[in-house]
Amino acid sequence: MCKLQLIAAGIGIGQDLAGVENGPEAWFDFFREHYPRLLYVPPEASLIKNNLSSVHLHNNKDSQSFPFAVYDQLAQQVANSQRRGFLPVTLGGDHSVAMGSITGSLQAQPNMKVVWVDAHGDINTPETTLTGRVHGMPLAYLLGLWAQDRFRLRLHEKNVALFGIRDLDSGEKKIIRDLGIKAVSQSEISRRGINKCWQEVSEHLNLANSPVHVSFDVDAMDPKLFPYTGVPVNRGLNGYECEILFHKISQLKNLRAIDIVEFNPLVNIESGGAVDGRHLVGQFLNSLTQPSQNRAQLKRISLSTTSENMAWPNLA
Repeated sequence: MCKLQLIAAGIGIGQDLAGVENGPEAWFDFFREHYPRLLYVPPEASLIKNNLSSVHLHNNKDSQSFPFAVYDQLAQQVANSQRRGFLPVTLGGDHSVAMGSITGSLQAQPNMKVVWVDAHGDINTPETTLTGRVHGMPLAYLLGLWAQDRFRLRLHEKNVALFGIRDLDSGEKKIIRDLGIKAVSQSEISRRGINKCWQEVSEHLNLANSPVHVSFDVDAMDPKLFPYTGVPVNRGLNGYECEILFHKISQLKNLRAIDIVEFNPLVNIESGGAVDGRHLVGQFLNSLTQPSQNRAQLKRISLSTTSENMAWPNLA
């Protein structure tokens, strides 16, 4: 059984669409209604929120005025949570929160392996970005590709893998290729099966024998499953694939931290599928509060897309 600690990181300065900074509170409201067990968290869990406007970076010099302090605060919380034996779950906020959460994981365990589940690579630098939005740059920051003057533990390119990507800029493709980063596209998952693709990532990163940080962007899911996000990309993970992926993650013996990012409650679109992806996230986190030997025995949810009225098991 994991001792979860929910860390609310309502940071939205990495992108332009209002609402993502309210993601943690929206998650809490959703958990309170459907998965109340998740709210029995240690009192140290706190809300990190800022009301700064979005910040665009178009060259490395721009980073000198970037508000890194809020990410440093998050890093300290995540590191302290792990050192005290908790499994921190950082609820974003845009994906720039990973600049803080994964830095905290590296502070706690410098050999941390990172599985980056996302429709996007988020590995642009201020020089390669087409938009200047920082939520497209956090992985590049963690790899030390920009803001090099900031002292921090660097994530080694051999210790990270991208999973479920399907929308990369040309500059990102070059960075991934030049650094030799393991990247599994959504098309590969659809063609070869999620079990085989996950096994490749697991073996590549030696997840069975390493501490693991999973950074999950909800836009990895197909928009029909999770439409409540600012940068949706069609043909993402379907319900079955998400269920398998979350099960694989829950079985990791050395899972040390999780991010759930880019939920924007102001993008109020009814899910087009039979399953609301928020329930998949809730059930996954809820399963982590179960004894590990019981997780594999949790009743599988039928993910038939023809079902009009999905009956979700009450695991709370």
